Amino acid sequence: MRISPDQRMFICNMIAQYKKPKEIKELVEEQHGINVKTTTISKFKQDEKELIGKLRAQYLETVVEVPIAQKRVRLERAEGLYESACEIYDSKDRIDTRLKCLSNARDEVEGKGSSQVTFAQYNQYNNLSDDELNYKIREIEEKVARARKVVEVKKIGV
Repeated sequence: MRISPDQRMFICNMIAQYKKPKEIKELVEEQHGINVKTTTISKFKQDEKELIGKLRAQYLETVVEVPIAQKRVRLERAEGLYESACEIYDSKDRIDTRLKCLSNARDEVEGKGSSQVTFAQYNQYNNLSDDELNYKIREIEEKVARARKVVEVKKIGV
């Protein structure tokens, strides 16, 4: 099966947006009418690293377009949840829920809430297949081994 340049770009975009291979497979089938193996998608991930990196940077730059990424929207939604919590019948649940809403709002205002960086870091590994995770582990192990060699060379004085 031959994958067109448009289909290739679509797959790379989906990878850049942290979609899982299975999800990408379903989207490609649904939107392009072709069946792509998840192994093919994983191969794209390796072969198109530069393109995917650029697409991912563009994708992450647009995070401000997602309403919940805006502090004001999160606070307004927290306020709405707080107001809803006032209607809870059981007084213990009502108090606990309201306190949680207030605590979350305080953390948001004080900058203690979750950050985009943390979310991006989490997502960086969240959608990888087992093979991709094993590849990342090998990369990290190789970096650690190289760093150890540098330290050993410095200790010897070479």
